Amino acid sequence: MENKTYMVTIACLFCGKDVVDYKWRKRKFCNRSCAMKLRNQNDNPAKKRTWKDNPKMIDKMMDVLATNKKNRILKSGEEHHNWMGKTAKYATIHQWVIRNFGSPEKCSNCSIKNTRIEWANRDHKYNRTKEDWIPLCTKCHRRYDKENNGGNKK
Repeated sequence: MENKTYMVTIACLFCGKDVVDYKWRKRKFCNRSCAMKLRNQNDNPAKKRTWKDNPKMIDKMMDVLATNKKNRILKSGEEHHNWMGKTAKYATIHQWVIRNFGSPEKCSNCSIKNTRIEWANRDHKYNRTKEDWIPLCTKCHRRYDKENNGGNKK
């Protein structure tokens, strides 16, 4: 057999088994399983570290999260760049009402509880004030919209 100068014999760093491979590969293990076993050992300095392992990085990440929360609070509502104002869609306004006024607990018309209660708009102008909204059960809400010409007519 010829002496091939581009081949080299190395010993696996984990199990010590001899492996013949190309010199340019700079191989250190006999297979991936040995590489992963060595990598996953707790005392291995080459083990992949995350930001959770470094106390300085934890502090830095907490500062970043706090900054993001501050910015999010400052840029909510009318100060936010996507604020639509009076041109907001129907569903968006109803989501805003639930987020700001909470979920209603009882119907203001029939005083029923334990059923679906919705926020109904009094004058169908959809202003964002508490006085413009009343909590109604689904049945009373539909009746209210019919009587006050709020439903869509075809």
